[in-house]
Amino acid sequence: DDTLKVIELADLSKRFLKYQIDTSFLLAQDAVNLSIQLDHFYSLAYSYKQLGLVLKYKAEYDSAMVYYNKSLEMFNELGIKRERAVILNRIANIQKRNGHFQEALESFLTALNISVEQKDTIMISAIYNNLGILYSDMGNYNKALDYQMLNLSIKKAQKSTDNIPIVLMNIGNIYSNKNLYEEAIEYYKEALGYLETSDYKYDQFMLLHNMGTLYEGIGKYQEALEYYNKAIILEKELNDTEMQILSTQWIGNVIIKTGNFKEGVKYLEKSFDLANEIGDLRKIHSLSANLYKEFEKQSDYLNSYKYLKNYVTLEDSIFTLEGKKELIELEQKYEAEKRER
Repeated sequence: DDTLKVIELADLSKRFLKYQIDTSFLLAQDAVNLSIQLDHFYSLAYSYKQLGLVLKYKAEYDSAMVYYNKSLEMFNELGIKRERAVILNRIANIQKRNGHFQEALESFLTALNISVEQKDTIMISAIYNNLGILYSDMGNYNKALDYQMLNLSIKKAQKSTDNIPIVLMNIGNIYSNKNLYEEAIEYYKEALGYLETSDYKYDQFMLLHNMGTLYEGIGKYQEALEYYNKAIILEKELNDTEMQILSTQWIGNVIIKTGNFKEGVKYLEKSFDLANEIGDLRKIHSLSANLYKEFEKQSDYLNSYKYLKNYVTLEDSIFTLEGKKELIELEQKYEAEKRER
């Protein structure tokens, strides 16, 4: 049956989505073309939905919306409510990404009403999560918390615990945004309890980072260092140099905040060297800015000038007016320092 082949192509496109986006795109196009040849309405609606998803991952949001809306209209004609809810949820995420919060809210709530009517707890949970994120983005943390708590109650009622840590992290983030740090730490620690016995190492890293950042933000530097160092250990196990660069930088900045500039800057320079080893220009740029500012605070204009030059060179390979001004000022300080020696 050729209509089944369409579904297989679309599903194969989904499997390639995160690993080979170009292959995923071609498979989705093949599914659409075959559906048109067969003149099969459901297959075409299904293929349009998958093509919209691929285009969203390619960050071609306007094109994704075109195919999502085509698919939505067709599934509406077919009366398949769950597919409508899925597509509305995806449309809302694009609307949110584009800053159209009110439109996103309306789309999410329409999808939620359909899912509640269908008693589809998987979709209800997904939409609760997305509404929580949307309200957080809008700065309405109380509403965000309401939806994430509803989401958590669904997750804890299910047999699988896989997604519980993410919800707990989201709740912790909301409490942190509300400056309720003890509550945030409570939920972060509960999430960490789940993640430490799971294979979700990247989620564990992000959580350790969040906890370190929170403690750093409230001036509890020893606790911050504890969690940043745990992140370093995890990254070395995973052989993830990119993440090691970040954690090493965070540790350096915290140590400097404790008053130990000499030790802290060693970590920053180590992070800078790692970034150079893998040729990560974005991180080199960030660390150059970090280092020149820290050396300038110590009146070490020689080193500050060195890193500022590096920073400005990487700034789109063009000197910004602000960068030029800072460079000239620092060069003058450096020349004055040389004269005084």
